[in-house]
Amino acid sequence: MNLFFYAVGFLIFLLIAHQIVRHNRIIAWLVFLICPFLLLPLAMQENSSYFLWMKVYSVCLGASWLLACRYISWAQTKVALWILWGFFAVNILEGIVEGFLDKNLISNINSISGILLLLTLPLIKETYVDDSKSTRDLFWNIPMMWIIGYSVWNWTFIYTIWPEFGLRHFVILLASLLISVRNNKLWLQSRAFILGIYLLIHFSYDTPLKHLDISITYNFPLAMTAAMAGVILMTIYFIRFTKEHMLIGRFFGQQTKFFYKVGTFFTER
Repeated sequence: MNLFFYAVGFLIFLLIAHQIVRHNRIIAWLVFLICPFLLLPLAMQENSSYFLWMKVYSVCLGASWLLACRYISWAQTKVALWILWGFFAVNILEGIVEGFLDKNLISNINSISGILLLLTLPLIKETYVDDSKSTRDLFWNIPMMWIIGYSVWNWTFIYTIWPEFGLRHFVILLASLLISVRNNKLWLQSRAFILGIYLLIHFSYDTPLKHLDISITYNFPLAMTAAMAGVILMTIYFIRFTKEHMLIGRFFGQQTKFFYKVGTFFTER
């Protein structure tokens, strides 16, 4: 029961913290641009995990770039949005590579979902800054099915490699999901802000969050079910995506034209 209340409290904290950095640009810049530099002494310690610290700085850099796209005129260009797209794509790619490098069947299966997520990641034409409100939110029209697929993939990735952090990241992903239920265009912004806030807390003062650590045996059936559910969900979405964008028809259409030209060339000679 205590674990449930800790989880709910952490969820409420993340939602409030997200609203603060969303509405106050000064606090947001301090959190995502200044705080990472203050943590450099901790990152330089010998027992630090360079992969995890790279994740901290890449997420905070992505969140800072997102802020720039919202508030700085020179960053409100297609090039800037493509860079933002690149941050997110690289973040997914890191998880895919880590999953394949991990000598675990579930991680390998889960990486298939990651590949499908990367292949169907919406382009920048679905991205814009909402000038109608003072918050100047960065909207990215990402389909809800893709968001759910990402959440399943990311949670499975965390639980398979760091099972004790499974509940933490369930709450983190749930916070962004709850925001996206109201407006799916806010999901990427909320994901970047919430994950960045958590990582900064985790690597600076993690003691309060230790109440959420699950010190139980790794549940193989649960992890396998999540991995398979993610693959099935993303396979369905990938098929829908290719049909909507007529990618399969275009591919085979080009292949048919190529072989027709080749055949014509040889029959005419």
